[in-house]
Amino acid sequence: MKALFGNLVFAVLAQILGRGSLVLASLILAGGLSVPDFAGYANFHLTVNMLATCAALGVSVTAARAFATEPDAQTREDIATLWQISALSALAAALLILLVPRWLGGEGPTVPTLYYASAVAIIVMGIVPQGGIAGLAAFRGAFLASLAAAAITIAGAVTARVTGSLETAILTFIAAVSVRVAGETLTILRRTGPPRFTPLYRNLPALRRVLSMIGPMALVSVLAASGAWLAGQIILRTTGEAQFAAYAIGVQWYGLGLFLPSVLSKVIFSRQVAAATGTTASPRILNHGILAAFAASLGFACLGLIAEPWLTRLYGPAFAGSPWMITGFLLAAVPFSVANIIGNEIVARRLQKRWLLFSLIWLAILCTTTWVLSPLGYLAAAIGFGLAGTALSGLGFVQIHVQRNNL
Repeated sequence: MKALFGNLVFAVLAQILGRGSLVLASLILAGGLSVPDFAGYANFHLTVNMLATCAALGVSVTAARAFATEPDAQTREDIATLWQISALSALAAALLILLVPRWLGGEGPTVPTLYYASAVAIIVMGIVPQGGIAGLAAFRGAFLASLAAAAITIAGAVTARVTGSLETAILTFIAAVSVRVAGETLTILRRTGPPRFTPLYRNLPALRRVLSMIGPMALVSVLAASGAWLAGQIILRTTGEAQFAAYAIGVQWYGLGLFLPSVLSKVIFSRQVAAATGTTASPRILNHGILAAFAASLGFACLGLIAEPWLTRLYGPAFAGSPWMITGFLLAAVPFSVANIIGNEIVARRLQKRWLLFSLIWLAILCTTTWVLSPLGYLAAAIGFGLAGTALSGLGFVQIHVQRNNL
């Protein structure tokens, strides 16, 4: 229990630094950049995250499960294969981005394609270390990496505000991501040692094992990444840059509302794997995790409701008249707060295809609701996230309950 609490503390601190620094950077930039430039910065974030998650191919969850498993020769082969797949995917994603037209920038300011390619490649290279952090519960190293990245993010935001430079904001974001990925990679390599690579074509059994796990999770990652981006594009193209900028701020608070549930899901994942495989731990960890995640998200939403008038003013006069810009998305995060824990349980039981189906339903509800209610602007997306999260968590919970009854 002491080790679990220590991991939880460092994981919480790492998440606060990671998500909190992005929110603080947005607060700083919203008052220093023009609305079109701020919308361009937000669109860069959303697009990079979407492309990186798609290119990651679901490797993070697969890596977390591999690192959480008792190490043997086969597991080490699988981890080395994951490293190679991640590197090849990062390279392929960067080359593909460099070859596509400039639709990446949307309707806002033009951002060089090289910036998109660099950011996506770096994030994808950090997918295996990110999974390793969760699987090995190496959250102290993640905290130190996040601390360094947060310092760069805030310093860059202040510099960009003073200079009014969108390019400075984007370049410092890329620098911060690079530092975080490097720190997490060193943390994992110190715990496991360097992987022993065998060319993929010479180790087909390991490649088949890994791809059997990655397959469904790759599609889940694509769906999850596409959701926020597609909803944002609907808002941008139907209601304009001002509503999209407000949406981008709301989505950041949506992510912040999920930071404690996200931490909990990472901390208990290795125990869920152990419980699912019947080695150690108790299945009750799932129930405790669900209750804790829901309570944390609901409590954060209540605090946001109280503080919203003050928080909204911090973003400057352009967003002063944006009701529910923060609280609406925090409330939308509440039903989704248990989804990661439920999803991890389903993955631990090797039911990835079922979770893929539920994720597809989530995306359909989110996009349909946002499109139908688009005259409401950013609030349409908040409602969409809330309804979609309710459906995803509900379907996952029913699936687990049905499976338990059939055992």
